[in-house]
Amino acid sequence: MTARCDDRVTRTLPATVADSTASGDDVLVCCPSVADEESSACADLSTLGPPERTNVVAVTTTDSPLERRAIWDRHVERAPARMAVVSVETDTRSPQSGVEPVRNERVTQARFGRVETVSSPTDLTELGLRITEVLSEWRDDANDRRTVLCFHSLTALLQSVPVERLFKFVHVLANLPLTEDVTAHYHLDPTVHDEVTVRTLAELFDVVYERGETWEVSR
Repeated sequence: MTARCDDRVTRTLPATVADSTASGDDVLVCCPSVADEESSACADLSTLGPPERTNVVAVTTTDSPLERRAIWDRHVERAPARMAVVSVETDTRSPQSGVEPVRNERVTQARFGRVETVSSPTDLTELGLRITEVLSEWRDDANDRRTVLCFHSLTALLQSVPVERLFKFVHVLANLPLTEDVTAHYHLDPTVHDEVTVRTLAELFDVVYERGETWEVSR
């Protein structure tokens, strides 16, 4: 039986995600990783404002940086103001999604402006440091741009670290003064976790989007 992300009262996802997501919210996206709806939800949560006035930090554990950018381009016609990728090396990354293309400096600058690499999924300290370094550099943009953080995915990290460590990591990251105004969403595939794990992580978030027959949202 698939674990539910949250057993609170839910309602149908509104016509616009912005109706249910406020600046600074931390959002959990519960959706099978193979579903097309996952990437669509990611794009929606990354474009709560005009793309050209949005800075995007994309943390990726399963796709290459170029693949994450391709998802943006597939769903969003305009480029973000800034995009940085923090790429975590994990065993879940497919061979064809290796980071070799990103080592071409010209491609990196053209597509992202910045790519950071974390060598091990167990090094959550380094991962947090890379994320906060990017956000610190963008702090001066806070007055006229929205910053969003996409974390893809918690499921991949749970193959390398226990849920207790991951819970603490997300809790600390979400409560830093630096991330107070950052709208962050984290992907989780509930079909590969037990119900206790899913519900434990769901406690961290202001909003939970869950994909069943339709999208449901709970706050």
